[in-house]
Amino acid sequence: MLKLVDKLQERFDTAMANVFTLSPTEICNYKCFYCFNKSAPPPLPNTKIAPPQEIVKSVDSLSNCVFVNLSGGGEPMLYPDTLEISNMLVEHGHWLGISTNFAIHDWAKYLEHIPPENVVLISASYHSPSEETAPLKKQFFHKAQWTRDHGYNTSIKYIAHPRRIRSGQLQKSQEEFRRAGFRMLILPYRGPYEGKSYPAAFTDKEREIILDGMDRPFLFDPSTTFKGRVCDSGCRMGWIYRHRTPHVVRCWYGESLGTIGDVQWQKTPQTCTTDVCPSRIYMREIGMIQGEPDLRYYFWRDRHLNNHETLNWLSKKHGIGS
Repeated sequence: MLKLVDKLQERFDTAMANVFTLSPTEICNYKCFYCFNKSAPPPLPNTKIAPPQEIVKSVDSLSNCVFVNLSGGGEPMLYPDTLEISNMLVEHGHWLGISTNFAIHDWAKYLEHIPPENVVLISASYHSPSEETAPLKKQFFHKAQWTRDHGYNTSIKYIAHPRRIRSGQLQKSQEEFRRAGFRMLILPYRGPYEGKSYPAAFTDKEREIILDGMDRPFLFDPSTTFKGRVCDSGCRMGWIYRHRTPHVVRCWYGESLGTIGDVQWQKTPQTCTTDVCPSRIYMREIGMIQGEPDLRYYFWRDRHLNNHETLNWLSKKHGIGS
């Protein structure tokens, strides 16, 4: 099999051509005070949304090589069929991106039949319960190191809430991960806090801490919508969200493309009609919004923080220092 860096070299310019986001559950085992989903209605029951074969059939209908992002407003590892779906996606030649808080018991069993070559990234979110409870913190570090040491590109994601910065939690976590050989991907909190709106209200010093020496000023873009802009989702991107099932949709608030297992992809890109895009940074990073700067480099680089071989190649290709 080709190493991950070889796959990236071979397919970088087209790897984001086809993207499928699978968010099968709204259930989460953490209750973080900064969660973007905390104001949402109570989560729906964690029941099966469709047979795994039908979900994979929906992905197959987009392309024979799709970047499938397992994520969402809940913990995707808690969904009953995540293991079976993941194995089937790999068997069908797709790439996986896995977002998790590592709070499942047998993480190694989940990865048993999923080779590193088929996993573009494992984005492990380090949340406040991990910081406040020593056993959970130890488990998180152990799983992160085990995952990296077994060849999986492992990125540590951290939400920079003002409280976490001002208490020193972020800086402490940053140093602990560096000592363990990791660099965190820090994302600014978006929302209200103490009468101010973030990320606009972050001070210059707080912005420096969040950027952590990296050129990502677009993270502080206050815009909330692409309404009126042409977006490629629906043509080369589909979403399965628990709260929109049984439909496969163009995006979080977008129109239906059909039902799971019977997707009718749009022939031409459509104009965005939604007032708020919850995934506005991600949509720009994967190149869905026409006329936006190409931010795919940042997507790959920021999520390969601990893979120096890939970082060196990306930097050389784009002439940007890592």
